[in-house]
Amino acid sequence: AAQLSDRYITTRFLPDKAVDLLDEACSMIRVQLSSRPEAIDRLERKRHELEVEVKALSKEADKGSKSRLQEAQKELAATKEELAPLLVRYEEERGIIEELKSTKQRLEELKRKLQGMEAR
Repeated sequence: AAQLSDRYITTRFLPDKAVDLLDEACSMIRVQLSSRPEAIDRLERKRHELEVEVKALSKEADKGSKSRLQEAQKELAATKEELAPLLVRYEEERGIIEELKSTKQRLEELKRKLQGMEAR
C-alpha cells in the first residue's frame, strides 16, 4: 500500500499521506464489518424471490405451473440449505468480533484505572 501510495498519490506527502491511507483502510474495514457478506445477501434475495414464486404458483391450477412449483420448491430448499451454514458462520464471527470489542474496551478501562492509581 505504501509503494502504491507513493506511485499514485503524488500530491500528498508524509505524514498526511500515511494518515489518509490508514483512514481509508479503517473506513473500508468498518463498512465490511457493518454489512453482511455479499454471498449471504445474494442467497437471501434468491430465497425471497423463490418464496414469492412458490406462493404465486401454489395458487395456479394448470399443469405447467404445478411442474414449475415443484422445481421452485426444490430450488428453494437447496437455497435454504446453502444459506444456513453461511448464516451460522456469519453470526459466530459477529459474536467473536463483539466479544473482541468489549474485551478491548475493558482493557482500555483497566489501563486508565491503573494510570490513575500510579499517578497518586
